[in-house]
Amino acid sequence: MDCQPTICGNSVGVLNIKLSDYGASLGPRVTGEEIKNLVLQELAKDPTLVINFDFTGLRSISSGFAFELFGQLSRIMGKRFFEVVKLKISETDDPELAKTIVREAISRGADIVRKD
Repeated sequence: MDCQPTICGNSVGVLNIKLSDYGASLGPRVTGEEIKNLVLQELAKDPTLVINFDFTGLRSISSGFAFELFGQLSRIMGKRFFEVVKLKISETDDPELAKTIVREAISRGADIVRKD
């Protein structure tokens, strides 16, 4: 598996993404889209990957970023998203807020699927 500094699997079948490597405060949609595209590239190479998103060290995450990453991934992957994506949110400055933002982003992604 090819590894970039911020996205690298450290065991077979697992892709670990430490979001704070992209910044302590994640706001831009373009950053979410960049990470989403990296994940999709890796899944194309190995569809059996488990994706671990680590929120450790994040101070904040915007709804736009979360929608581009988690909402769009859930829309593209469908039910499989919930089988292979794991979130480590407990180590953020405000884990409840991060959970709410991610939950809303996934819900928005599901709404788009229902409307299609």
